[in-house]
Amino acid sequence: MARITSFEEYRDTTYEAVEDYNNKEYDKALEKFLCLSEANPKNPKVREVLILVYLKLKMYDKAQEEYGIYIELLGETMPNVQLPERKTFAEVVESAGDKDTLEKDYKKVMKKTKNLDVHHSCDTASRLGIIYMARGEYRKAEDILLDIKTKIIENCPDNLRHCLPLFEATAS
Repeated sequence: MARITSFEEYRDTTYEAVEDYNNKEYDKALEKFLCLSEANPKNPKVREVLILVYLKLKMYDKAQEEYGIYIELLGETMPNVQLPERKTFAEVVESAGDKDTLEKDYKKVMKKTKNLDVHHSCDTASRLGIIYMARGEYRKAEDILLDIKTKIIENCPDNLRHCLPLFEATAS
């Protein structure tokens, strides 16, 4: 695709790129979004969509690279926003805690029948799930998350029952 040299070309290319993306023509969309990013490398929205296009095309290394650029741009364009430090999966696993301790805590959570601390329960299940995933025990991780979802729904206080349909729709 030719270089973009005017506002009108930029605008038209943007419309075409979005249309290609919406039509699931990701190769075409990629070409156009790359032209847009070349014409205006500081546009975080173009970078954001490029991440999505790369993910749709299963170009994960490119998506990761683009994500780094996107985060940098956000830091430049919104200096007041504190972005969390990115961690590797190994760092996330290391910070999750001790497997045996988490398993004991999780068993206590699952036995509890009153006054469930939802935050603590979800935190424990999530951290234990991370450890299982790191060990390749994906089914165990999935079972824990599904079980904690069920536990939370069963222990939902009456004053929050109106939230259950939303929770069930997003957690399924």
